[in-house]
Amino acid sequence: MPYLKLIELATRDVAEVRDDLARLGRSPECTMVLSGERAGVVSGVHAEIRHGVAGWLLIDLASLNGTFVNGRRLTGEGLLKAGDVIGLGETGPRIAVVAVAEQTTAEAQDDRRTPPGGRAYAVTLLDLATGQRHEARGIRIRLGRGRECEVPLLDSSDRIVSRIHAELTVGPTGALVVCDVESSNGTFVNDKRITEPIPVRLGDRIMLGAGGPVLVVEGLGTSPGIRVPAAARGRKGVLARIRDAVAKLLPSSAPPDTTR
Repeated sequence: MPYLKLIELATRDVAEVRDDLARLGRSPECTMVLSGERAGVVSGVHAEIRHGVAGWLLIDLASLNGTFVNGRRLTGEGLLKAGDVIGLGETGPRIAVVAVAEQTTAEAQDDRRTPPGGRAYAVTLLDLATGQRHEARGIRIRLGRGRECEVPLLDSSDRIVSRIHAELTVGPTGALVVCDVESSNGTFVNDKRITEPIPVRLGDRIMLGAGGPVLVVEGLGTSPGIRVPAAARGRKGVLARIRDAVAKLLPSSAPPDTTR
């Protein structure tokens, strides 16, 4: 099943696409409708994104001011990957490609045959501060400073992050959920502190403690069989621009508890 998640960086508007086609522009008929001062350079139906055999392809629809990918004007079709930034016009809105995924028919059939409790997951998490990617598999994936964690944040020199801070586990319905493991400073998903296990989706931001490391869910699927997005091998320069933009959107918080 094709999936695409887009975020307009200035307004934080989100578009999740589960069809084979998405259109960008000022027209109300578009999947992502652009408005505001910067949208003056955007055509009614400016560009479209189509899902095909190769993946998600970006196509300019003869717009007046052009379509850009990572600062370069698009000519013909452009293959998108997680971490790309789409520009509508040279000075127009900037749209981040947060997540791309596809589940094959065989994988979907495997999911239906596997009992929820026995379904293992594979995840790719991007640390926004360092650009490092963590890949882990299993029915229990622990996040924290401890070396026993499947996702060890060994670069965390402060005490915001607990030894075993949070974990990803398989919920009763078979979906992957994140839960806090009685950490000192709490676990946040998309800026909201969680008090119970909640499902995890592509593009979600998991923050370990207020002001702590932020991990973006870049890849998510059942294991074996998941294909890690091409972004896992992409250039850090593109992701650094998204990381800076997202960092400006994170809420300021009171100083964390460092007594534990």
